Amino acid sequence: MSRKFKAEICKNWDEFITLRNSTHYSWASTPFQTGRWMQSWMDTVGANSRIKAHPIIIYESATNQPVMLLPLILNAQDKLYKIEPADLGLSDYNAPVILQGLCLDKKETIQIWRSIKAVLPRHDIMLITKTPEKIQDEMNPLYDLKNADKSPLNGNILNIPAAWHDYHWGLERTFRKEIERSWRVFDKHAEAHFKNITNTSKAMEIMLELENQQATRMTELGADYILDRPDITAFYRNLLENGISNQTVRLTALTVEGEIVAALIGVTNGTTFSMVRLSTGDKKWRNCSPGRLLIYKTMEYMHAQNFYTFDFTIGDYSYKRRMGAEFVPLCNIVESGNLSHILHALVLRLRFRLQLSPIWRRFKDWQKSKRHKG
Repeated sequence: MSRKFKAEICKNWDEFITLRNSTHYSWASTPFQTGRWMQSWMDTVGANSRIKAHPIIIYESATNQPVMLLPLILNAQDKLYKIEPADLGLSDYNAPVILQGLCLDKKETIQIWRSIKAVLPRHDIMLITKTPEKIQDEMNPLYDLKNADKSPLNGNILNIPAAWHDYHWGLERTFRKEIERSWRVFDKHAEAHFKNITNTSKAMEIMLELENQQATRMTELGADYILDRPDITAFYRNLLENGISNQTVRLTALTVEGEIVAALIGVTNGTTFSMVRLSTGDKKWRNCSPGRLLIYKTMEYMHAQNFYTFDFTIGDYSYKRRMGAEFVPLCNIVESGNLSHILHALVLRLRFRLQLSPIWRRFKDWQKSKRHKG
């Protein structure tokens, strides 16, 4: 007999975060639904006046035990009322927080989804993007919904359960030699160091340089850049300031005589380390491929601290494949909230499907190459 479930909207984010952080329950989540990440989001980006919190808790009816948490918001923008995850473009993955070992069947998944929709406020569109097939080792119930379409984006995961030595020598020979050469080129400089930053004030100092380096690089590329928005800047500073001391947030850097050659921010979740922001310094350092080198040295350091899964997050870059990361599928869920927005929902779904086509990808690559040449 299938279990029964019910959904309720939390009174506020504090109630939601308290339950998320409770050690009484064994929760599985992506790095972007941990208590630390969500608290920083709510204190900064989530403080936007146009959004209203609608965090949802799903309970098993028979036991009244919470089994799933879904951080949703109602975003009122341009006369469109949209139900979406607590994201606003900042998180790499959007997913529920689920009780480990939940193991839902198809009927139970559908029942949970219906219970969620039953408690939502009036809205025009529901849009949940970038939701993964698995949440840690648990299956994501949303991924199996009938209207879950394949996303044009994907995650990138690398598991290294064996010794680091075995991983290193298992890399493709040319790439391995490139990494080794990059380290020799970097290490020949006086006072060249790889550093794991544990001091909060030093971390904030390096954060300022990371922001400048990224902004400069994106300007050079002519790319759209939103990370310098005041609310996003505040988010990452909040995340770093509150996460460095307990090491739920990591900051590593390559330095030469105090100069920041490259910097990397990552977040931890269990034995997983996820990379979220990377910057490289002056062009004079490009002969040692500092970004790629820092990722490698950070992974080596974290592996020695018993982190065995490395999440390169979304984005297709060749170095991720060369380092062994495997493609992780994501999906998007689009539903209209009323009859007048059925066409709108259909257009969104068609747009996502178009972006999966090889023609679209070639067009975007052409646009990117033209922008770089300009």
